[in-house]
Amino acid sequence: MPIVFICFFAAAPPAGGAGSVTCALAKSIAGEPLLVQPGSAERRFLTSAGVPVWELRLIGDRGWRKLLGIPGYVRRVVALVQREGPEVVVLEGASWVLYHWWLLRRLRHRWPTLTVFYHAHNVESELRQQRHGWLAQRLTRWAEGRVLRDVAQSFAVSERDRDAFRRLYDVAPLLLPNGVDSRSPRSTKMRSRPVGGCIDSETA
Repeated sequence: MPIVFICFFAAAPPAGGAGSVTCALAKSIAGEPLLVQPGSAERRFLTSAGVPVWELRLIGDRGWRKLLGIPGYVRRVVALVQREGPEVVVLEGASWVLYHWWLLRRLRHRWPTLTVFYHAHNVESELRQQRHGWLAQRLTRWAEGRVLRDVAQSFAVSERDRDAFRRLYDVAPLLLPNGVDSRSPRSTKMRSRPVGGCIDSETA
């Protein structure tokens, strides 16, 4: 059975750190990975590493248009999970933790025994405190705590993040650090670059 990685951002091909981290993990995981991400239309393609990607339609790519499109995207994700019947679902990224909480509720309601993991790329509530207003920070902290406590297992990318999660929520995720491709001549300049990558290789 597949391991489904669910994103609320376009991870493949990666345009930033979050996508690179997610693609590298999906590439290296043992099992049958399937990466799910939003797009302008539904399509399936393979990454250069051979990881299958399902793009599900999400109306709007930012702001209120994206927010209004999230319920439909969540419904499509739930339908895909039902169709694929995965052994494990992995919620990817931290900036979208409020959406992850919403999706987690839907998954738990439909399949109470489904194994769900949360892969936190950072401590989002701390970042929101620096960059956003009080309301956004409080909502993020509430959702982050709920997701960390309600999943079967969570993962942090650094010891600092793991310590912050322990201090904020009394939860100690397992450590899943980012890696560096030491074979790359650019690795000395890209200290946070994960091993692997995702580039479209073919469409189905």
